[in-house]
Amino acid sequence: MIAIGIIISFILEGVFTNLVSLNSALLPLFTVTALTILYPYFNNNQLKFMGISAITGLCYDIIYTDSIFVNTFSFVIISVAIIVIYNYITMNIFNINGLNIVIIVLFKVVSYLLLCIVGYTRFISGTLICGIYSSLIVNIIYGIVFYVVVDKIGKQLNIKKME
Repeated sequence: MIAIGIIISFILEGVFTNLVSLNSALLPLFTVTALTILYPYFNNNQLKFMGISAITGLCYDIIYTDSIFVNTFSFVIISVAIIVIYNYITMNIFNINGLNIVIIVLFKVVSYLLLCIVGYTRFISGTLICGIYSSLIVNIIYGIVFYVVVDKIGKQLNIKKME
């Protein structure tokens, strides 16, 4: 179920970006959202979670961007943040949605800073804030829908998850 959820989110992100203009206020980070919601299904296997996050980030770099390893590092950093934050929250739709918002902001900041460090872009705070804002709306909605679907499927299939 984990791999299927990540693959579906990965593909949906590509489809969505082809349907919506890059200048719109609806830039998806469905894969990041999926990782945030699917972490409990790794049952405290943090190394596996970080490995899958890194591989997902590398695929993201290869397929969606021209910045090799930037998303790989960004995905690893957010996976560490997800692991740490999950130790302090309970698993429910409101906390997961709040975590999703934090992770999206963190991902955007880390990615932007990495792009600035490698000289791909100059740091402009307005660009960063606009990038964060444009990612929140659609990802909050996707996060809620994805959480409900994954939770329902997990219960139907009796898939264990950490609480």
